[in-house]
Amino acid sequence: MKRQTPFCLAAALFLCACLMFGSCSASAESVWQGKTWYAFGDSITSLGYYIDTVNEELGTVSVKYDHSGYSYAELANVYTEMITDTAPDLITLFAGTNDFGHSGRIKDMENGLRTILNGLYTAYPTVQIVIITPLQRNFDHESKPIETGGLGPNKLGKYLIDYVKAIRAIAEEYGTPCLDLYSCGGMNLLNAREKTMNGDGLHPSVTYGPVIGHIIAQFISGYAPYNP
Repeated sequence: MKRQTPFCLAAALFLCACLMFGSCSASAESVWQGKTWYAFGDSITSLGYYIDTVNEELGTVSVKYDHSGYSYAELANVYTEMITDTAPDLITLFAGTNDFGHSGRIKDMENGLRTILNGLYTAYPTVQIVIITPLQRNFDHESKPIETGGLGPNKLGKYLIDYVKAIRAIAEEYGTPCLDLYSCGGMNLLNAREKTMNGDGLHPSVTYGPVIGHIIAQFISGYAPYNP
């Protein structure tokens, strides 16, 4: 008797599954399909090379609220632009690298982020908010002396990881999902120049932005919009 090959057995099982479920679709439609996403952040969001990938993978419809060069302390003064009569389904907060790079006080960053979260949760109690930490960096600071290159220390003697830890702690305080791109974004001192715009070591490039977008989409896919 001729023995079945593993491929034939796998094909037979796949065919049975298709007959049972009425479809051979590779994946179900995203729960975020057609949902409104507000992307709030600094120059990385202004460039937005991660945004199209998130929309493509999740089916979201994005609206950018971006402010290049802004820290959380400064974003706290403009976040109300996101508050309208129609609530979004998803908001991402992707900032913090300028709080570090401009040598802002961690306390000011914490106060800014709390102000934003308090305002958004008050205006939109059921919205899904996701906080995204800064990526590691190797920023070319010689042309902009105001900036701190690499991971620190900055003029206050603080390192980027100090700001990241503070962001993580506030996310935990509010029970808000936090995607730690500092730890899992794939950028570090050794490769940041190769993965960023014009090798600046800070802004994900047109080719690396989509990689970040995929990481963000995969993280968000673990959550669902709340429809009371």
